[in-house]
Amino acid sequence: MAAWDLPLEGQLSSSSAEPQTLKQVYPERPMSKHERSLFVTAGETEKLPQLKDHGYRFLTAPEVLDGRSEAVKRSMSTFTASIPELRTFRKSELIRKFRTHTYDTGSARVQVAILTERVEALQRHLSGNNHDKSSKRMLQMLVHRRRKMLSFLMESDFAGYRILIREMGLRALPFMPVRFTSTRGQTETHKALRAKHSRQKRRAGRGAKGH
Repeated sequence: MAAWDLPLEGQLSSSSAEPQTLKQVYPERPMSKHERSLFVTAGETEKLPQLKDHGYRFLTAPEVLDGRSEAVKRSMSTFTASIPELRTFRKSELIRKFRTHTYDTGSARVQVAILTERVEALQRHLSGNNHDKSSKRMLQMLVHRRRKMLSFLMESDFAGYRILIREMGLRALPFMPVRFTSTRGQTETHKALRAKHSRQKRRAGRGAKGH
């Protein structure tokens, strides 16, 4: 009996009352290195702090205002802050959430998070100001810069890249094929290669002149 004549898994006799779902059985194969890298790694289990919706102006810590009156706390709250102050507060919260150590303010994770915040702010602005050409150019530039940073982060810190696209709601980049690298070791030194190329050029020149 040929392999294609064998009954599929779940296929019963025609006397069965209920129709059965036919399911093709495929042989198990080991996952490749690329497929294993798509699953959760140990670095993705780190607990990130939650972003605060509001805080205090001028990056003031809550402990500084302990014992102050409610009027002082209300005047220092971000509810009364200007738009630039709100952006500064939001930026500090993103740094606090995605930093890799206490004094980290410019790692790839932090830069992508801040760029995403700027991109979303420009998108909100352009939704009501359709003819702002300079903002459109700035948006394209920021999106391109963020894509380059995401590509760098995917190659250097894949766990951090997975955390970032999950927390920020970003679309994952397509996987590109690995660049071709020769596995054959270089047996000749640079000086020997230059001498070899010079001999080949002289030989080609003599042949062209008819010698």
